[in-house]
Parts: sequence; structure tokens; C-alpha cells
Amino acid sequence: MARSLTVNFIREILRMTEILGLSQRETAKAVNKSRDAVSNVMKMAKANNITYSIVKDMKDDELKALIYPNSNPYRDVPEPDLEYIDKQIKTHRHMTMTILHEEYLKQNPNGLKYTQFCERYRSYIKTRNISMHVERKAGESMYIDWVGDKLKFKDKYGNDCVACFLVTTLGRSDYPYVEAFPNQTKESFKQGVIHALEYYGGVPKIMVPDNDKAAVAKASKYDVLLNSSFEELCEYYGCVCIPARVRKPKDKPTVEKAVFDAVERYIMLKIRNMEFHSIPEINREVKKILRTLLINHSKKRKAHVKVCLIMRINLH
Repeated sequence: MARSLTVNFIREILRMTEILGLSQRETAKAVNKSRDAVSNVMKMAKANNITYSIVKDMKDDELKALIYPNSNPYRDVPEPDLEYIDKQIKTHRHMTMTILHEEYLKQNPNGLKYTQFCERYRSYIKTRNISMHVERKAGESMYIDWVGDKLKFKDKYGNDCVACFLVTTLGRSDYPYVEAFPNQTKESFKQGVIHALEYYGGVPKIMVPDNDKAAVAKASKYDVLLNSSFEELCEYYGCVCIPARVRKPKDKPTVEKAVFDAVERYIMLKIRNMEFHSIPEINREVKKILRTLLINHSKKRKAHVKVCLIMRINLH
């Protein structure tokens, strides 16, 4: 492999391919690594008769020795900021890759050589701004996001309060689940996800949250660090978390559409003149509206039922 993977990534690759049955492409996306890196790990694991049951409790040094025998640890080469490079090329008429590479090496003395540096940028400009239709499989993904707008109300004591709405959608049917919370904490996020799974009646293969702190501890273009509590939730339900990229709404278009159409332009308008004094009161009304949505959209109802039947296989 061009770059070594940490032992935690190796364990995750084996868990996803063996236990969850994900393809190499799905696994590569989940761990945010190349498909070749995943393929190489699988080949070495097969050659050394390594399985997830063997490595899950193995010490890091022992696992590294098995995967990378008779070799020194590979250095972790920092990747260039391709968006910054592209911006500089467009902004400065006479900008050259040589100058940008020199600037990159000043910040990263052990970084990529010039040829690799240029290759990264060439690959980047080939794939940028390309959109295509994505065929979503039933029961495969659930998308999660907070609604930007909040509902203001007064509690029974006359205090000003707000309701924050968490929205989830299924990748195939686009059918939403909506729940109000008094805040956007980790506990509210996890509770909303659990209630959504109960509402749908099953568990998807992949959860796709926004880069909210409740799910993602550190958002990065290359290595995403999940929040430990949400990672444990995914492990408990036997699914994986693939957060949407930062400022990439096309990664989760179904939930973005649900936030706008189902919540901001429908549910919140429906309840705008109603009087509420607690979050449970708001949620009771929201559930009524969700039932109406399901009944009124017959095609979506059929797709929703089909997805739930598939997902129910994975329900704990």
C-alpha cells in the first residue's frame, strides 16, 4: 500500500466486510480510504488467515506486525488542499504548480513529491462539479439532519422556549421522520435516531448524518473522527456511519429536501398558529401530520412499506 492504515482502520475494514457484509466500495467510503487500500488489506488478511474475530482483541503492535510484516511503519504523507490550489490557479493568472508545491513543502517538509502533487490536482479537476443520478437501494441508507429554523413557544410558566427539529429520511422512499427537541445536544440527537429506527421498524446498513458535533467529533476532508457515543450506537445496531462531507449537501439530498419541503414548508406552517406549552405537545401534532403525509402519498407509502420490510431484518 502507498500509505499504511492505522490498526483501527484495519479492524473496521474487516468488521464491515465480514460482519456487516459491505462491499469493498462501500467499506472504502465508510472509512474514507481508497478502494485499493481496502482491497490490499483484504488480500493480506486472506494471505495470513486473519479474520475480524482474531484481530478485534489483538494488541495494536501484534496486528501491525501481521499486516505489515518485515517493514518499517509507512510515513503518513499530508495531502495538499486541492480546493485552495484550484482557487489560486483561478485567481492568479500566472500562478504555477511549482510555486504552489513549494508553498506546500514549506508547511509539510515530508510531503508529496512534485509529480504526485500535480497528479492529485489533475485527478481533482477531472471529478469536481460532476453530478449524477444515484440509484439508492431500499433499506440501505438513512439520512439525518437538524432543521435550521426553530419553533418558538411559551411553556406553562410563560417562559420563552424553542423547539429544534431533527429530520431523518430513507434513501429509497424519501419518507421523513420528524421529532422536536428542546436542544441539539448529543443526547437529543441519539434519542432522535433511536426513535426514527423504531418508527421505520428496522435498521439501515448506513447512517448518513450531517457533520453535527453529536455524530462527528472532528470533520476532515480525509480522516473523519466520529463521536464515540454515536459510534457505539452504530456498532450496537450493526450499521456504519458515513457522514456527509462538509458543505456538500448533494451527499444527503433526500434529507435536505425533507427539511425544506416536509418541515419548513409544511409541518412548521401547519402548526405556526397553534398554541403549545411543551415539546411532547408539539411532537403529538407532528406525528399526526406525518401520518397524513404517509396516507396522502400512495406511491411513497408503497416504497416506504417495501423499505421497512427490508430493514426489519436488521432490527434488534
